[in-house]
Amino acid sequence: MPILLVLNLACSQLKLLEKEIISEENKLPQSPELGNMETQEPENISPPRLLLWMEGEAFESLALLGFVQELEANSLKITAVVGRGFACWIAMNWAKEGSGLAAEWPVMKWNDNEFLLKSFWKRLIEFRTKALFKNYFNRVFTSTQSENLKQAMLCPSDDFTSSDTEPLPLNEQMWKQLNYPYGEIYSFRNVENYWSEILKGQKVLWLLLKTKESLLQTNEHPQNVIDVSLGNYIEGKSIHNPDNRRFFLNAGKRAAKDFLKKEASTKILKKKHDKN
Repeated sequence: MPILLVLNLACSQLKLLEKEIISEENKLPQSPELGNMETQEPENISPPRLLLWMEGEAFESLALLGFVQELEANSLKITAVVGRGFACWIAMNWAKEGSGLAAEWPVMKWNDNEFLLKSFWKRLIEFRTKALFKNYFNRVFTSTQSENLKQAMLCPSDDFTSSDTEPLPLNEQMWKQLNYPYGEIYSFRNVENYWSEILKGQKVLWLLLKTKESLLQTNEHPQNVIDVSLGNYIEGKSIHNPDNRRFFLNAGKRAAKDFLKKEASTKILKKKHDKN
């Protein structure tokens, strides 16, 4: 056989073999080019429900409202609120109006310091004082029943348990908070159990807001609680002077801004809430 013919046959076989190899390679999964690789984002995990536990005395509690307003202005959605002491008044108006901003004007309606002072003589005439208090409360807060509220709130008294089926009338809750707010040790889990229908088994994150470090007594401090004291922001003003309400409100906003800058947990929550 002429050598030229042999070379031509060899070349033809090599080309056929090359085509077969390329065909087999095309069947294999292809690795993407480095510049075109797409990063897989993790699944969007639902954020925990944000619950607020607020503790405050007299008009310094307006700082708690300012804190709430700043959280909501940064797209943090609050599921429910606990209020103790005069913070109960903040919680009630937040729940009635549906947001901290809408609650500001109704909260400011309370300008009487008389019922915020605890004195021996008032205890002696408690029955009459309680009647006067309820009359005042009903003037500045137009609803007395929890079912008229837009959001979930609670002002737990010393006899509250998670098995309670119906909360006390709001004026009764407020009366108890102004007279005996801090005599008992309270449980976050107890409140979570009470709100089980609202939370529906979802994870929760508690934000514990206090106007003073010493206000809350608790025998538990679970990992899902972020503890925030506003004491350094509200010093130097009388808590019983209604003229200082605006000062306390703005101080709470400043505290929240500083908190959001340094608190990684709330930054993560904010991003997730923005996506939802």
